[in-house]
Amino acid sequence: MLIDDPKGGIVAVSWRAEESDPWALDHAQHWAANYVLSVGVGEDRHFVTNQHALAALHFTADRNPDVMRELVDGAMLALELQRDRPVLLPEEIQRAADDFRRVLGLRTAEATHRWMEQMQITPRRFRFIVSDELMVAKVKERIVAPEVERYFAEHRPAFEPVRYLRVTMSDARMAGELGLNAAEQGLLGAVNARLATTVAAAGSTLRVEIADARACELPPPIRGAALGAIVGPFEENGASVVAEVLARSPAVLDSRTRALVSARVLREWLDRRAAQATIRWHWI
Repeated sequence: MLIDDPKGGIVAVSWRAEESDPWALDHAQHWAANYVLSVGVGEDRHFVTNQHALAALHFTADRNPDVMRELVDGAMLALELQRDRPVLLPEEIQRAADDFRRVLGLRTAEATHRWMEQMQITPRRFRFIVSDELMVAKVKERIVAPEVERYFAEHRPAFEPVRYLRVTMSDARMAGELGLNAAEQGLLGAVNARLATTVAAAGSTLRVEIADARACELPPPIRGAALGAIVGPFEENGASVVAEVLARSPAVLDSRTRALVSARVLREWLDRRAAQATIRWHWI
């Protein structure tokens, strides 16, 4: 099926009942037709093949729906690997293989062999995948490590631990009334009063929870809210939310915060490199 895109171009949609490789991959025999993506930075180039893209779908689609972004990110890191390839020790590869299997829930040799057969991966290919993941992890650490403390110092409020009470409601009108009453009674008091005096409309829902997060992980309306502030109602995933900040602590560079900072430093590095790169999609 070919669909005209009003913004320009044509979208092609195909379907087949059997589980198999897409038609475009089956017919990508010519070397030039086998590339799905090319990325260049200066004189350096990296090409992503259809087979690599298909493997990315197998391994990452469930946890990361933005496969196109992941492919570009991987190409950026591959270019960095071309410049300075880390040395891997045998014991590092073994630990990485064990970690890889744990992530996939492959706790026995039999389960690992069944998974390899299902994915059509040979032992040699498995070792290559593990080694490649390990090298990418080392490159990421090389990029991130020198910047973590500086980034944390410059963005410390974003990593403050916050405990907050949130009430999620399907009725936007009731959520608005709850937010007004909470200013006088506190959010929990307003919820109790509402439950004691009102019969909820048919089909409406109300959920109350206390949660902990770093400020940067919170919905935007809550991130900068002061201790005791009532926030909302605001919309989230089609529901109305009213929240109250119960506690806010100074940020500390502990292991959880370090992981968040590292992810942000890497994301900004990847975005800067992508802005400087020539990115071309080779759609068949």
